[in-house]
Amino acid sequence: MTRNRHSVVLVAPNSFARFRDPAVESQFQLLLRDTTLASLHNLDLLFNSPLAEPQLDQGFKEANPMAGYFLESFLKLHGYDALTVFDWKDDEHLERALRSDPIAIVLSTTYITDNGLLCACLDALREVVGSLPIIVGGPYVWKQRLEMSRCAGGNADGEQWRAFGVEPLSDCLFGPNSRGALRNAIYVAHEFGEHTLLRVLEKVGEGKSRREALAEIPNLVLPVGGESWHPTRDEAEPIDLEENYTRWDLIESMPGMVPLRASVGCSYRCRYCDFVQLHPRVLMRSAQSIAAEIELAKRRSARFFGFIDDNIFLSKKRVKEITSTMLTRELGVVWGGFFRVDRIDEDNVEEIARSGCAFGLCGIESGDEGQLDRMGKGCTREEALQGIELSTQAGISLNLSLLIGFPGETRKSIGNTISFLNSVSNQHQGAVSWLGYPFFLLPNTAADSLEFRRKFGLTGRGANWEHETMSADEARDHWAPYMFRNVARIPYHYYAGDAPRWWPISKRNRAFELRRAISLAFLDGRPDGEIEEVFSRLYATIADGGDGGGAPPWRSVLADRSLQPGERETYRGAFEW
Repeated sequence: MTRNRHSVVLVAPNSFARFRDPAVESQFQLLLRDTTLASLHNLDLLFNSPLAEPQLDQGFKEANPMAGYFLESFLKLHGYDALTVFDWKDDEHLERALRSDPIAIVLSTTYITDNGLLCACLDALREVVGSLPIIVGGPYVWKQRLEMSRCAGGNADGEQWRAFGVEPLSDCLFGPNSRGALRNAIYVAHEFGEHTLLRVLEKVGEGKSRREALAEIPNLVLPVGGESWHPTRDEAEPIDLEENYTRWDLIESMPGMVPLRASVGCSYRCRYCDFVQLHPRVLMRSAQSIAAEIELAKRRSARFFGFIDDNIFLSKKRVKEITSTMLTRELGVVWGGFFRVDRIDEDNVEEIARSGCAFGLCGIESGDEGQLDRMGKGCTREEALQGIELSTQAGISLNLSLLIGFPGETRKSIGNTISFLNSVSNQHQGAVSWLGYPFFLLPNTAADSLEFRRKFGLTGRGANWEHETMSADEARDHWAPYMFRNVARIPYHYYAGDAPRWWPISKRNRAFELRRAISLAFLDGRPDGEIEEVFSRLYATIADGGDGGGAPPWRSVLADRSLQPGERETYRGAFEW
């Protein structure tokens, strides 16, 4: 074990609002004057709180990534003084952390999705940290290492890929077109990487941060002369999910929602997802290990927990292991996470709810059987509908995410998805919402293969693609708004905690309906008077004892038109350098 008192600053941003516009899937959400989401929870605080400035929040939208907490405790266990910066809306927190005189900055790429965003982050860091070594790791770097290996291994015949509008390695971080800021960093490129990070920090602590000194360390990608990159040798890292979890007793500041990892990998093979390539093996922690971590966090007064697994419900057996252990250990917490709703049935739903599960983030993807089959989703429309019904009856609130424009998508398949969403009941204690994501064609997925491209005439990559029945522009600019206008039964998603759980169902649904009407009025460019009329009805619905007569002007509560649906800028794909 390394014994020193070197300081390391971790940067694990929970938001990149300072660098880019909101994501395109957020284009139908209303914003308040301070640009937070107009969730019903926030509106309830504004209309009913005795405080002049109640504490509004963004729900899951700005949840801190687990990597920051995990690495903070991991480095402390190995003798470092680690400080984590999550809030990066400006440089105040970073500058404060730099007073610890760190030997290096470690940047997590948990929420980074493209080279342009990474470049913007590195540019901003360099302005503040100067010549300090910046070590970059996490899932985005690992994805780029896999793409580099795929091309170098001869799996990407240049002419064949160019025929589908893809230039091999041109969009890869470790390609020849990377900008200077991207080349002025040390990249840890491994499925896990924390033990490789220790070896890098040991060298940096000795004053040996040049490429020649680091080249002997495995699992790195280093810039070399010209536009080249040097991947060091691959080497397995020790993996022990049972014991190697976040030590919440060592964390400086506890989050409101504690992130947990119950497993790595996914047993499903959905064609749009690269998770199976990032983590080809499914590794599961025992339910007893998960419970031990929860109990550790509870000693710091934690009550709310969110599982970050791509799919916590890998099987019905796994559901039973987790929920029965939570009940047996009497953990008494509120939790949720990403799970497949088709894993829920009449035999397990009651125990899931009793164990404290309050919310689920569920990738439904489509309500069309043909699309589900083409995606390789592994479930039917009816199985998903049954799981939704059972969950919400039990009081579990769900967000259903939909993928718009996957190859094979047509007006008919979108119509079937709309019919599916409009068939979901809104009369249960558990609320249901939906969120539409335009298809994003990721490298290292089955959808990116030459065979799949030939089958559907699929060209391009990322957020810029086209196939025989749809283009990315059509999915974003026509079909996403079309779905929003035609899904009237359940609301568009505003992240966790949208509606207060103590509200009557009738009040919740009426408020959802009126908020949607305001969004449509903005989309249609309706005059202020019409918006004022609907807003006053929304106020009357939410305000305790309100009748609409005392409603404030909508402009005193909601953001300007330029920031509302239909007019605000949204992030549409490849980041402009």
